[in-house]
Amino acid sequence: MSVLGTTVFKVPNLGEQGFKLDQAQAQKQQQRQSLVQKQLNATGAEKAYAETGMGLTGRWKQMADGYYDIWKDASIQYEITGSAADKAAMESAGRNLSYASTAGGTILQTGGQYYQKNKSEGFKNVNATVESAGDLYSGFAFGEFGKGDIVRRGNELYVKDGETFKPATQSTYLASSPNLNNSFMLPSVIKQGKFVNPQAFVNQFSGTITAGSSIPNAQSRMNTMYEQNLKNDEFVKDVVTAFAISKDDGLGMVEDPSKLDVDTYADIMGLMENEKIVDQAVEWYRGIVQSSVPPLWKASKSNSFSINVGEGTKTDLTYRKDVDIPLYTGSQEEGAATGVDIKLDGYLGFPKTGGIIPKGYADPEGNKYDIVGIGVKDGKLMAERVVGEGSEFMSFEQGRKYKTQVGEMSVKEWEGIPVPTKKEILMELEKQGIDINDLIDLKGAGGSSGVSGSNFDPNSYK
Repeated sequence: MSVLGTTVFKVPNLGEQGFKLDQAQAQKQQQRQSLVQKQLNATGAEKAYAETGMGLTGRWKQMADGYYDIWKDASIQYEITGSAADKAAMESAGRNLSYASTAGGTILQTGGQYYQKNKSEGFKNVNATVESAGDLYSGFAFGEFGKGDIVRRGNELYVKDGETFKPATQSTYLASSPNLNNSFMLPSVIKQGKFVNPQAFVNQFSGTITAGSSIPNAQSRMNTMYEQNLKNDEFVKDVVTAFAISKDDGLGMVEDPSKLDVDTYADIMGLMENEKIVDQAVEWYRGIVQSSVPPLWKASKSNSFSINVGEGTKTDLTYRKDVDIPLYTGSQEEGAATGVDIKLDGYLGFPKTGGIIPKGYADPEGNKYDIVGIGVKDGKLMAERVVGEGSEFMSFEQGRKYKTQVGEMSVKEWEGIPVPTKKEILMELEKQGIDINDLIDLKGAGGSSGVSGSNFDPNSYK
């Protein structure tokens, strides 16, 4: 019988070893999950989706949601396998989700700002009403892809773009450059020509009307000015445009004449090739201009400012601002006009009756003339001169002779104005805050009513 040795053997505790192994495995799993989460966070996809996803609407929400589902599935797959291929798939899905979320948010924000800006302006600069603009914006911001127009294929999202399917991130809906699918745009309104509104033409040459001796004379002067402007192609375009968009005996080609879109304007320019329509437009416009003359001529003779001359004759003298009058005008028989106007800061036209027109002047060449109005331009006093019978002004610059001319007034011309008229002129200028001494040097001026030896010479006027 043998004797047992004295060495003691410790029996292993299998339960404790298993627990420690589980702890180590759990720690490794936790570390791997932590690493995966860091890699997920590094894509920025979830953050981008969380920040913008709730604010997305319509097609852009559909695309962001689609990419989120792909990214989530790819993340789970990578968490399970940890393979390099699944990691690449997860990162790619994250980039797509991040791009779809941020791009969609920017597109919707830009479209909303554009809509609100035009809404605050009453849609005056676009060819749209409140209702039509609202409908168009709703279609842009909240419209969705139809069934079958957005599909997932593996780890990619496709949308129907035109006639083909494309990856959503490569479609026009998420393109970086503006296009009809990623931009909210209302039909633009073109800037109409200066004289599309006939009243603008009348206002431009109102001095021609008020300078008329009678309504027929004023109409004749305006017709001469109108014919002269018809030689300008741009003016004819305005005339035809006015006729085309007007609902008052015009063609009525637009619903709102104040809003003319690019396509309609192109159609109107096509009418320029139709001689019959152009002739109709010219006569239609002429009729409006002529019918505008009588009330304006009468208004210029109203009692807005009155002076008494001679034997109690009452005549009106009115200061008007920003007036255009012909620089040179030929005789009525010639029907001549340069078409070049001079813009005066202010103008006082002398009525033909009442004895207030300064008369009896003579230039260095002996031409007799009267002053029918005075004006202010660039801080200088100007005179509108009309030659008498048998006299003419000669403009070497224009190479022609003229019946009327506008230029800087001389001291002697000023002194030749009748005292009552001069007094009222000074009063009217004072109302405008204008000091005559700032316009003309009256120091040492004599009392002569002629201009012989004065500084006025129509031959040298430019």
